[in-house]
Amino acid sequence: MVRWVIPLVVGLLLTVGRANALDAGPSVTIVLDAEEFSLTAPMQVASDANALDGKYIIVPKGAGNNGSGSTSVQLPVAGDYYLWGRVKAPSGAGHSFYIEIGGKRYAWLIAAPTDWHWERVSNTNRAGAATAVVVSVTAPGAHTLKVLQGEEDVSLDQLVVTNNAYFVPTDHRHR
Repeated sequence: MVRWVIPLVVGLLLTVGRANALDAGPSVTIVLDAEEFSLTAPMQVASDANALDGKYIIVPKGAGNNGSGSTSVQLPVAGDYYLWGRVKAPSGAGHSFYIEIGGKRYAWLIAAPTDWHWERVSNTNRAGAATAVVVSVTAPGAHTLKVLQGEEDVSLDQLVVTNNAYFVPTDHRHR
């Protein structure tokens, strides 16, 4: 009799786990235009015809340190959220932002392409290993998202906040 109880219990646990994973609630994808953030100098809005709305944010080379931008994002459901950014960086070393959300700060090293591209926001540790940022939201509501200058001359066009782990943004408007 014990032989049948254990497989039955294990089968029930696996079924419950799969049911919960499939019923994750509504998919949320929020597009944030960086030029609409509240900015602290020397971070500023600049124009580029290749930015999705023609504008983006940057701390220009030689402009100084401690630039930032912040916005409030309304997250309607609790759960895990993933961040994507449409960015470009100068060639060579020194291309990063810091992202703050949910009381945590993440060091986001940007890949070196000099053209606009989408990149998943990652956190890079002191050893140089990067892992994708997953923001765990325990309660729905307004959350402050902040972008802080890492180095000069790194550009941010848009940020996407989504609870869909499989979502990959494109250069088309997501609204």
